[in-house]
Parts: sequence; structure tokens; C-alpha cells
Amino acid sequence: MKKSFTISSCIAVLALVLGVHCVAQVSLTDNLKLSSATANLGTGYTGSYGNIIQSSHNIDWNGTGNLSGFYYEPNFLSFSFQPYYDQSRANSNSQNIASSSGFNLSSAIFGGSRFPGSISYTKGFNSQGNFGVPGLPDFTTHGNSDALTVGWSALLPDLPSVTAQFQLTHSAYSIYGTNSDGTTAAKNFTVRSSYVWDGFNLNGGYSHSVSNSDVPLLLTDSEGTSTSDVSTDTWNFSAAHRLPLQGNLSTSFSRYSNNYDYFTGSTFNGDSSADTFTTTAALHPWSKVSVGGTVDFDDNLGGTVTQQILAAGGNAEQITPISGSHSLSMIGVVDYTPLDSLSLSGEIQRRVQTWLGTNFGVTSYTGIARFSHQLLGGGFSANMSGTGNREDNNPATVFGFSDSATYSRGIAGWNFGLGFGYSQNVQTLLVTYMTSTYNASGTVQHRFGPLYWSAGANTNRSGMTMQQGASSASNSYSTSLSAGKWFAASASYQESNGIAIQTIAGLTPPPIIPNPVLNPEAIVLYGGHSYAFAASTSPARRFAFAANYSRASSNTKSDTLNSMLSFEQIGVTTHYQWRQMYFVGGYSRFLQAISVSGVPAGNLNSFYIGVNRWFNWF
Repeated sequence: MKKSFTISSCIAVLALVLGVHCVAQVSLTDNLKLSSATANLGTGYTGSYGNIIQSSHNIDWNGTGNLSGFYYEPNFLSFSFQPYYDQSRANSNSQNIASSSGFNLSSAIFGGSRFPGSISYTKGFNSQGNFGVPGLPDFTTHGNSDALTVGWSALLPDLPSVTAQFQLTHSAYSIYGTNSDGTTAAKNFTVRSSYVWDGFNLNGGYSHSVSNSDVPLLLTDSEGTSTSDVSTDTWNFSAAHRLPLQGNLSTSFSRYSNNYDYFTGSTFNGDSSADTFTTTAALHPWSKVSVGGTVDFDDNLGGTVTQQILAAGGNAEQITPISGSHSLSMIGVVDYTPLDSLSLSGEIQRRVQTWLGTNFGVTSYTGIARFSHQLLGGGFSANMSGTGNREDNNPATVFGFSDSATYSRGIAGWNFGLGFGYSQNVQTLLVTYMTSTYNASGTVQHRFGPLYWSAGANTNRSGMTMQQGASSASNSYSTSLSAGKWFAASASYQESNGIAIQTIAGLTPPPIIPNPVLNPEAIVLYGGHSYAFAASTSPARRFAFAANYSRASSNTKSDTLNSMLSFEQIGVTTHYQWRQMYFVGGYSRFLQAISVSGVPAGNLNSFYIGVNRWFNWF
């Protein structure tokens, strides 16, 4: 146990009470000036204990600041510095677990000139992060991070504009309730240019990124981390021009290529690239009619899917190498709006694919109707579409459809809202396969004298109808009760299950694509539920009290191991304002466990009572 209270502490407390106000601007030198300086400083008594920290009791200092100014003049060099210290206490007013410190520094150079630039740097110590589970509250991580960003532009008249940016990021984190650590690092360089020439709007760009991640093996019985190195290059170009009859024409080209190495006891590597060409034209010959068309070519569908999975944070080993695939699609669309409340669309699409040496072709015909109108005293809207798909190697026509509707109405002080949607359609990315989605929602609101009550429910289903187990589902329910500033309370419940892949951000739903794009060993089945309660009151002016409780539990299953994850958090905070001072206090309890880690659940308890004061020196 550590206790300290020095003469300097007394002086700082006196400063909090009295405060200091200065002039509107301060000159540090003839050319260096400060234009703004504000801070929120605090001190108090804090105690913390648990199995993930050393127990301590001491006088705690905390604060945030914002210092801004310029050199010579604001358009020449301006800057902003925002430090913070010990500003993540769940038992006070920031609702985080760790006691974080760090700073944000940003500057602008030659603002308003032909060559504006910017530099920013951020640094965080013991910051809080998240490990995600789809449809449920995120689990908590903590660690250090920093990021450097440099940007510059050349904006010369009658010449193409050029903007370049370089970014360097790094983070190291741990997951509470485990012995697992992870790191991520990335470098990214981007340059873009635009130019208007003879009525053509031209845009182009290039980006190069390199990333490295060490992801904890939470869902296997292996120790350590999985290491992934990915290098990506992207080129893009586009041109657009107006056409007669209120039309426009645009075309674009993009090239994506990457190479990756993945190591978990054995090395897996590969590379992929994809070129895409897209041309779109649209005309509006009459006020109620518009027509358009699109031609799209992709020379490597497998590379495009690889890009999607890697962009989501997936590991390269999760992907089955794909080559020898390309796609050509042509789409024609006609839109007709006979009434303000009704619009109709017709679409014809022709798509031809080559997949693993086999040719596939499908022609699709789609009709869409959109309607909105007053109905039975309420507002009603609906979208309905039907699609017929005819494959070249299959004489039968496969039908798909999509329907959604919403309705809202007030009856005798009650407000109701309903929503529904269902679709079952043939997708044509990587040959044809059937997907289905379903969602429904409802809300109700009513005022009982000074009390206002609301409730809502939502359910979602999605997946591939022909692939067993390739689906996800979630349900959520919530309710709240309030009486102005005097009282507010809420409760919620969520449940979720489905398939996912592990990424640096946790479990992420994969793109809805058929096997064998994703290796079966990469699929993780998850399921769980969570509930939360919260209440707050402000019975007197400048006094407020709030409390919250949340709990979540889930399970995951892969080919190698099952795991249970649990999370619980309690928070109580209160504050009273007197002039520019806030007297604050609170208590928090945090518990998190991941069974596969083999270590006890992470447990942290803390309390705090102190005073904060807002300063605005100039």
C-alpha cells in the first residue's frame, strides 16, 4: 500500500479551487504565439486491487489539456497539443478500465497556400481496446500504441493536383484474462491526383501498404501467436464526362496485388492480383424516365475475394489459393416514376465467368417496385423485387426475390413502428449460389404522465441456403424509462450465433462466399448472449448519479478446440458541480475470462473520490 500527500499536492489543490485566467493571447517569442490554452485538472484518493494489477492506495493526479498556437501567422504554421494523464478510470467519468496517458500532436504547414501540409503524431500508454465477437459486446484489451501521419499537397493552377500521405502505426496489446499478447504494425503510402481537361474529370492514385501482425492463438491449443506479413499495392484511375440528355459517362480501372506470408509452426505464403475495369453510362431523357448501363470486367475473382478477407483482418492461411478465374458482366437498367409515391425499375444482367477451368454463364431479369404512402393513418413504405436467373448449362430458371416493408403510426398517444424484410437470391460472385436473409423489427413508445417509455426488438438471419452451417443469426431486445432529467433507466438483451474467422480485431463474419475460398479449418463457430442495465438520476441541480451493469458470455468452436468467453462489468459514478469545479466519485468492478487461456479470470476493482476543475487561461 502506498500513501502520499505532499506540499505540492496542497498547492495544486489550491490552484484547482482558485483558478488562473490570463490574457487572450500569449507571445512566447516575437513570432511564436499561443492562441488557446485550456485544461481539466483533478486530484483525489484512489484505490485499486485485483489479480491483474498490484493493489495500491494513493493520491491520484489526472488531467487533460488543449494547447494551440501558431508561428509567424496561422497560415504559416499552426499547431495543437492535447496531453492527457490518468484519464481512463471506470470509477470516475471516462468509463474505461485502464489508467491511460498519452498525447495528440497535430500541425498544419502553409495553410491556404499552393503547397499545404500537415504532420500529426499520437501516443497512448495503457490504452483500452476491443476483441470483437459478432452481435455481442466486445471483450477488452489494453496496451500501447502510436501513429505518425505526414501529408502534403501541390495545388498549382492549370496543373493536376497532387496529394500524398505517409502513415506509420504500431500497437502492442494484451487481452485481460489470458497470457496472450499481440502486436500490429503498418506502413502506408498514398498519392492521389485529379485534373479537369476538356470537360473530363480525371482522377488517379497509387497506394502501397505493408502490415505485420502477431495475433494470439486464442482458439487453438497452440501457444504463442500467428504471424502474418502482408504487402499490398493498389493503382486506380477514373474519368467522367457529361453526356446529352442530362447524362454522364464514367470509366475506371483498378489494379490490386499483394503477397503474404503466414507462420504458425509452418510457413504459408502466396500472392494474388486482380484487375477490374468498369464503365457506366446514364441518361435522363424524360422527367420520369432514366436509363443506364454498366460493363464490368474482373480478371481474377479469386484475387478479389482474397482482398476482401485480408482487408477484414483475416490471415492468409485462412484462404484457399485461387487462380484461373475471371468475370464479365453487363447490366442494363430502366427507371420509371409514374407517381411521387411509386417508382418502377427493370434490369437485365448478363454475367460470364471462368472458374477453375470451367465456364459459367447466367442471365438475370429483375423487376423492382418501390412504394410509399399514408395508410390507415400511418406511414407505409415497401420495396419489392423479383429476379429470374437462367444458367447456360441449366435449362431451368431459378427465381429469387426480395421484399421489405415498414409501417409506423400513432394511436391514442402510443407510437408503433414495424419493419420486415426477407430475400432469397442467387449471387453470382464465384459462380452461382443461393443466399437468404431475414430481418424483422418493432418499436413502441408511450408517455405515462411524466414518464416516457420505449421498447424495441430486432431479429436477423443470413446465410447460404445450400451450404449447411454457413449462416448467422442475432436477436436483440431493449427497453427504457425516463422522467426528464430526474430519472432514466434502460435494459437490453442480445443473443448471437454463426460463423466467423479470427482477425486482429477479434472474430469477424467472413464474406458470404461458398467454399473452397475459405479453408474449413479457418471457420470458427460462435454463440453467446449478453444483457445490460443502466440507471441515472439528477435529483438536484448540478448533481448526477449513474450506475450500470453488463454481462456477456459466449462459446467458440473450431476444428481443434472449444473455448468459453465471459465478461462482467459494474460501474457507479457520481458528480457535483460547483462553479467550475466537479466533485466526483465512483466504483468499478471488471471481470473477464477466456477458458482456453488456462489462467484465472482477469479481475480488477477500483474506487475514486476527488475533485476536478476546468481552466480556460486564454
